[in-house]
Amino acid sequence: MQIFQKRTFTVWQIALIKMTLIPFGIILGLYFYESLLPFMQLWWVLFVIGSAYFIGQFVRGN
Repeated sequence: MQIFQKRTFTVWQIALIKMTLIPFGIILGLYFYESLLPFMQLWWVLFVIGSAYFIGQFVRGN
């Protein structure tokens, strides 16, 4: 049994995955609000670093 397999997804499949995971993340955030609140600065730092990486890749053309 091979756990990790190479797969190719279409743009529409990736969009559907993202559109499914965004509401899931919102629901989890609302449910665990008080547990996640102390880590708010960490979430912002991760967001800024991730955004900067993808913006940098977009600008470089990779």
